[in-house]
Amino acid sequence: LAPDLKIIGTARSSMSDSEYRNFARAALEKYLPADRRGRMAEFLNRLAYQTLDATTLEGYGALAETVGNPARGLAIFLSTAPSLFEPTIKGLQSAGLTGETVRMCLEKPLGTDLATSREINDAVAGAFPESRIFRIDHYLGKETVQNLLALRFANLMFEPLWNAAHIDHVQIT
Repeated sequence: LAPDLKIIGTARSSMSDSEYRNFARAALEKYLPADRRGRMAEFLNRLAYQTLDATTLEGYGALAETVGNPARGLAIFLSTAPSLFEPTIKGLQSAGLTGETVRMCLEKPLGTDLATSREINDAVAGAFPESRIFRIDHYLGKETVQNLLALRFANLMFEPLWNAAHIDHVQIT
């Protein structure tokens, strides 16, 4: 990681940087094997938190202060409810967080149907050129996993074996 890399989390909940780091530490300790925790403190020190109500413009100024100068490069990972994409983009624009050095990553699925997906893409395209927009799938194969669950519970042969006692994890590739 770059020496000056900061990771800023936002949500409506009020939380201090220290509380956010403790929240992240608990998650890392739960999921990260002990032998991979060597630089965890260094990573946690990069974390900051900014309370933000995405529906109002007022909080975006404070976010911009927390971010600092975006001219050095800024990546925004946006995973939010479909109704919050447009106000979030407007808020980022109002705070000067959509310039040439800013990249936007959107977590799909975008919207609840084709119409809302288009609305979201239009809102984002109003602030970012396509070359600075990245989209990732939230959950590839969700339908397949749901079918596996149905198969598990509908089939007496699989039901007693397909559980946490016998399956460590499922990988979809």
